[in-house]
Amino acid sequence: MAGHKKGQGETIPANEDICRIIPGAAKEIILTFDMGGRISYVNESGMERIGYFDDEILTMNIGDIIPPDQLKTIKEELLYSHASGEEKSVLHEVEFIDRNLRLFPVEASASLIIRNGKPSDILIIARNTDDNRKNEKHSAEKEGICSHIVENAEEMILIADETGKITYVNKIGEQFSGYSLEELRGTNISDMFPPRHIERIRKELLENGKTVISEDKFIDRNQKEFPVRLRSSWMMRDDKLWDILTVVRDISRQKRRERERLRKRKFESLTMLAGGIVDDLNNFLTGIMGNIDLARMNLNPDEKTHTMLSYAKEGCGNIRTLIRHFLTFSKGSTPVREIGLIGPFVTESVKSLHPEVSIGYDFSIPDGLWPVAFDKEQIKLAIRHLVVNAAEAMPSGGRIHIRAENITVTPGRKSDVLSMEEGNYVRISFQDRGIGINENDLGKIFDPYFSSKKMKPQQGRGLGLTTVYAIIKKHHGYIDVASKQGVGTSVCICLPISGKDIPDFSIFEESFFHRKDRILIMDDDELVIDVADQMLRNLGYDTEFSKNGEEAIEKYKKAVKSNQPFDVVILELHVKSGMGGREVMKELLKLDIHVKGIVSSDYSNDPEMTDFEKYGFEGVLEKPYTMGELSKTLEHIMVGKTVEIYLKEQKKEGPEESG
Repeated sequence: MAGHKKGQGETIPANEDICRIIPGAAKEIILTFDMGGRISYVNESGMERIGYFDDEILTMNIGDIIPPDQLKTIKEELLYSHASGEEKSVLHEVEFIDRNLRLFPVEASASLIIRNGKPSDILIIARNTDDNRKNEKHSAEKEGICSHIVENAEEMILIADETGKITYVNKIGEQFSGYSLEELRGTNISDMFPPRHIERIRKELLENGKTVISEDKFIDRNQKEFPVRLRSSWMMRDDKLWDILTVVRDISRQKRRERERLRKRKFESLTMLAGGIVDDLNNFLTGIMGNIDLARMNLNPDEKTHTMLSYAKEGCGNIRTLIRHFLTFSKGSTPVREIGLIGPFVTESVKSLHPEVSIGYDFSIPDGLWPVAFDKEQIKLAIRHLVVNAAEAMPSGGRIHIRAENITVTPGRKSDVLSMEEGNYVRISFQDRGIGINENDLGKIFDPYFSSKKMKPQQGRGLGLTTVYAIIKKHHGYIDVASKQGVGTSVCICLPISGKDIPDFSIFEESFFHRKDRILIMDDDELVIDVADQMLRNLGYDTEFSKNGEEAIEKYKKAVKSNQPFDVVILELHVKSGMGGREVMKELLKLDIHVKGIVSSDYSNDPEMTDFEKYGFEGVLEKPYTMGELSKTLEHIMVGKTVEIYLKEQKKEGPEESG
């Protein structure tokens, strides 16, 4: 048996074996960089704490992680000690910079690495500073640094003999496996890994040398499986192979993070493709539909040709729906969000569906959910896709469990959904007891036209989950999927709460909505101006137009001076000459902080369309827009305008008259 006895039934590994794998097992940040500052190594704990991936951090400079002034002090002291022949480490309290550009204090021990008698690299071992630092330091000095690191490692470290029997495990093993230390010591390693695990590791060690890094499944006491990375090494005694030392790291979060990174890359490619497709199809379809309408105008409705053209226009409408579907993926698609209670909306949306008789629902949606700003049409579409997907996973029938709750993500809380920003969210989950998803397919489920299920014709062959992913991302939310074959699937979406209360417009007099509102439109396309003028006048608005930004600003100034201000301005984002919509809106806000602006453009990928609120706009109009869409957008803006009018009137009347 390797090592020396610490107590009966417990074997402590020899220090030389442990120290060979300390960098991978240590919870401290361990990194090296050359004299030019180029990072050459960071252990896993370091990458996790700093927040970068290994393929990113090895392209960085140490100055991106340690402030230059603090780095300069460390380097000067090390070089001075080398010049004086002391070759000693230096200890400093410094600050590290993580991926989010936040500073966090560490206690760093820095040493020179000498090659051919010259300083080659610098090694830093850093740990977070806290109130227990002195006690930990005393413990380390007393027990020896290697044993201290092993016992306090975040990874499970164990030793197994040639039969697979565990002879040593560190204290994190209890939390990691669900077994007590007493149960673990004497247990066979095969009880916690897939069959023939120990034989495979022994074979790889014999073929590849003293250390083998691999990935496998770990099975805890509750038979829950999760992915782990293993660092296995021979323990040598008298130059002979002895026991196997294994460091086990839970990589569940890393695997999910990798899937999310891949998903984002795929989605970014899809948004670029969708944007290009939408732009082209929109232009083609505008010409086709316009000519169909012109042709029908000269025909009698009873004529066969008129009927055929009507069918053609209906087909164009279906194409337009498909374009809108693709538009969901493009960066130019922006949800029109309204503040409301998402809980009742989810319940109503699910109940409005018409599932197969064999599918039922269980709701757990409490009162008191925080208000959320969401696009009703888009979120309803997302809910529909999630429910249909869950139903398809249960071809023999079953129940879909739908739950909602308020959650808060704080710096110290590891969210179930990875990469979530700190803040308050409403989380909604859709859980089925269906066939589940193979782990290899989890990273593909948001891909267009992907399905792991055997579907009926026309089922599972669309853009369902891809659409859901796009909608939730455009609401600045998060989505995550957990699944196990034969057990079921749970899809979780998290939407950030609104910082504003739900508006109550019931107190406003109906007469306020019948004002003759004035609209200013800036666009340099004569066709758009002509069509928009006809639509707005049919909707009961007064209109004025300008073909560039400078003219729009002048007209707005004159309207304010003449006490006939515009209620809403609709600004084309891009014009051929002069100021575009973004610049015009910036100037109008200087003139009137209460200006109500709508940004208009075709299916662009511009941030002004995606996050219009950031640029002072209160809505968007995506070209081509229908008369109904124009009316709906203006009504949404006018509600806010009516609020202002009402408050001004109340202020004029005074408290006594208003009562």
